[in-house]
Amino acid sequence: MQIKHFLFSLASLFLPCSVLPTEAADEVTLTKYVMPDGSLIRGMSDNGRWALTYAPHPADSYYTYARVIDLSTCEGFFLTSEEEMENGTESQANDITDDGSLVVGSLKGRPAYWSAATSSWTYLTLSGNKMGGRANAVTPDGKYA
Repeated sequence: MQIKHFLFSLASLFLPCSVLPTEAADEVTLTKYVMPDGSLIRGMSDNGRWALTYAPHPADSYYTYARVIDLSTCEGFFLTSEEEMENGTESQANDITDDGSLVVGSLKGRPAYWSAATSSWTYLTLSGNKMGGRANAVTPDGKYA
């Protein structure tokens, strides 16, 4: 398996997402992406098209502002509502399918997945008395998470 991309997030004040010049060394490609709000890329789809970003809420250390970015266009969208973001609702996007249709992570400290078909989060059922956690991975085709 080859490593196709290393991602670095840099603070910028001008562009929603920009791609800096790419450097190649052997079989590794280094692509630098600039995020204007200082958010960090947390994950990426296996095909390299989609990035998942987050930023800590200013009032606490929770991961918030979970977002999907299409790296081919640098366009993105948040996975929570404006109200949830203003309230500092914890949201975490950890992995995404190759077609961008399914994101796994957590919402309000509980494991959940976000579906593009419904544009909403669905909590995963936990066994026993377990209350919290997060989903960390999904297969590229979305069949297993």
